[in-house]
Amino acid sequence: MNTEQLVAELAAQARARRKVAQHMARDLAFPPGRRPGDLSEFVRAKLMYVKYESTDEVLLAFPVAPRLVAIGPPDSVGYFQGPGGLVLYIHDVDELWDMVVPVEPFRDFVLLGVEDVEDVFFLLTADGAKAISAFTELVDGVTTALRTRADLAKRGLMPPLHQGYSASTSSSAPISSESSS
Repeated sequence: MNTEQLVAELAAQARARRKVAQHMARDLAFPPGRRPGDLSEFVRAKLMYVKYESTDEVLLAFPVAPRLVAIGPPDSVGYFQGPGGLVLYIHDVDELWDMVVPVEPFRDFVLLGVEDVEDVFFLLTADGAKAISAFTELVDGVTTALRTRADLAKRGLMPPLHQGYSASTSSSAPISSESSS
């Protein structure tokens, strides 16, 4: 395989992982035929439980995610809001990872898809002191970033986050700074 073929294959994998992340976020926000908080068949089929401490990719993704939410390109972050709550999907600009974060309510897990593992997302839970601290930082950072992004969008300095669709608002309405306080 030459370099061009490898680059094309990695780009195709990144696009597929992006679609899976968006589908998972939608299913978490709109659990099909289930109670909020339940995982759909699709989401469960794509998950692999991995301890936070054993996943090196979190060291890349967790610190970057809030920054992407606040000031990232418009296609790097989006959300779905429905009976299951507010769920963000975040795509790394270097296409190394994709993340799904249930923000409101936070459910003590984050889904992380990485470049090295095709067709599966890691189900990361706050299962130790280090993980609890990292999850707290992530959720606090993302929550603050949502308010920052809403403020920047309101002032015309950044585009609003992409909204998949929402049960409570029109599909063109951005997240307001009040919805993430």
